[in-house]
Amino acid sequence: MKILLLTTFTFHLFLGLTQNPANYFNAKIIGDAVALNFELRQGSVCFGIQIERRDAFSNFEQIGVISGVCGSEDQPESYVFTDNQPLLNQRSFYRLIFNGIGQSSELEVFMPGFNKADFVVAIEPSAQQLAIFFRNPLEKPVQLNLFSLSGELIYQAFNQSSYILLPTTIFKEKFFVFHIISEDQNFYVSGKIMLP
Repeated sequence: MKILLLTTFTFHLFLGLTQNPANYFNAKIIGDAVALNFELRQGSVCFGIQIERRDAFSNFEQIGVISGVCGSEDQPESYVFTDNQPLLNQRSFYRLIFNGIGQSSELEVFMPGFNKADFVVAIEPSAQQLAIFFRNPLEKPVQLNLFSLSGELIYQAFNQSSYILLPTTIFKEKFFVFHIISEDQNFYVSGKIMLP
């Protein structure tokens, strides 16, 4: 009976080499760090997990390891890895290597580096989007008002996170002023945007 169990287990590992053994793989920005959350499917067992990161122009490099036997034959297993030194103000890509059974898909993350500023603006030309990142650690409901330089209200949006995505198709001019205010009016961010 042990031989049958070992054969089944080995066969499972062999089949898993081409599959993504993760049920989910996502990221959440927490303060100045990126928390990677993922779950190994039931029946997926690996011998350590390598966490890798790259920017848009380089190859993946290992930034961490979860050692030992990971996963379970009986139930899904959840994990969290925190990148305490994320790449700032640029797109980062993360992936997980599940030793012996496969790897995750790539996960794209943008980590704003505020320094002394209250906001960061990032433009993604290929997606035709502009993102305004701001400090909102409690994820309070906020309202964005976008104005032309003459003071005309051009766009308004509501959100409950630390960034707001805007389609670049709404911009008819190159210069804008924005105001972001929390619902309880305890927090306010204002700035100017100049499109390329």
